[in-house]
Amino acid sequence: LPELLRFFSSDLRPRIVGITPELAGPAARYREIQEWRRTNAFNGPWAALDDDASLFPLGLENLVLCATARGLRKPQLAELTRKLGCQPA
Repeated sequence: LPELLRFFSSDLRPRIVGITPELAGPAARYREIQEWRRTNAFNGPWAALDDDASLFPLGLENLVLCATARGLRKPQLAELTRKLGCQPA
C-alpha cells in the first residue's frame, strides 16, 4: 500500500483504504475484490473501473470498462457515479 500511495496526490491518499490480494485464474480481479470486501466487512455499493473485461464475470453490472490508453473519461465517470449512487461533483 505505501508504494501505491506514492502515485496519488496528498489530498487523495486518505481516500485509498486498502489493496486487494493478488489471485490468479478465471475472473481473478473480481475474486480479489470480493475477498477484500469479505475481509473488510464491506457491504456497500461498489464498482470496478478496468480496461480488461476478462478479469471479471461476463456481464458484471459493477464493471465500468475504459480504454487502456485513455483511462477514466466523462462517460465512465458518469457511469461510476450512477452505479455508486453518488452526486456528481
